[in-house]
Amino acid sequence: MGRPCITGKGKRRKQYKHVSVAYGDKKAWLDYLDEGHTVKECIA
Repeated sequence: MGRPCITGKGKRRKQYKHVSVAYGDKKAWLDYLDEGHTVKECIA
């Protein structure tokens, strides 16, 4: 339950916004690093 507004009407704005992430890409990236590669190799 949100806090009531005391200075005006309406709801407060959300402070945080959920951002969806493609976890498959993250997994591939972690596997790549796990094989012994470095971040510099990937960028170059």
